[in-house]
Amino acid sequence: MKKGFRLKSILFIVCSSIVLFGSGLIDGYYEATGYSAPGQSKYAAIISAKSDAQRELLEQIYSTKVTSTKSLADNKSLVKSSLTGVLRGAKIVSKKYDSSNGSAQVTMQIGVKKVVETLKKKKVLQEAFYDEIKTVSTPKIKKPVVISYDGLIVDALNTDVEPAIYNRIYSDGKILFDPAELEFDLNIEDGMTLITSNEKTARSFLLSYGVKNPMVIKVIGTEKIRSDLSISINDANQIIKDNKANNYLDKCRVVFLIKKSK
Repeated sequence: MKKGFRLKSILFIVCSSIVLFGSGLIDGYYEATGYSAPGQSKYAAIISAKSDAQRELLEQIYSTKVTSTKSLADNKSLVKSSLTGVLRGAKIVSKKYDSSNGSAQVTMQIGVKKVVETLKKKKVLQEAFYDEIKTVSTPKIKKPVVISYDGLIVDALNTDVEPAIYNRIYSDGKILFDPAELEFDLNIEDGMTLITSNEKTARSFLLSYGVKNPMVIKVIGTEKIRSDLSISINDANQIIKDNKANNYLDKCRVVFLIKKSK
């Protein structure tokens, strides 16, 4: 069996929205090719190859990360039952029948957005992966800061951060921002988190949501899991202070700068 997973742009879901490198368009998809056994009629061979492609698509979906530590494979039965209709409706990209041996080959695609929206609609992500809410104690602010920020740009371009559906922000070993906690209380109009490699794109994106003065911070490293970012205590203090005034973390006015995968 052959299988493949292609993303025209790397996509993630954070705060009830699909996001990607460099633009606001959603063009990612899962793709798989299925094969039939030989010695079948054209109709039977195509049906068999299509079923094989659907199984391969499901295996790729299972491998999708939901958080830095969990993937959809952690709840296969629930995911499979929720995506039955989506798999049946997968787009056939190409199909071939070899009359010399009675076998067929079918290539199919499913959009990432369609998969995520279906799982969210059926509350699969919430029921299977919603972690216990974690809190972070408020660090002491050493001195007052005059400037107030209304959004956040997290620069991880010079790190080996690994993108995931939910990238979390840590400081001093404690979670400061976990979008998974907000996922099921917000909708697409409330806020989105973009992952891009361009600061200009990040600022334009935040401006479209009314953010005029975003704070730009540098990631100082990663936690044990490379998709979890670590920032300085001073930056955490500033974020906590400004979030009390503007509530921008809860509104997901956050952009991650992460280098594109090669």
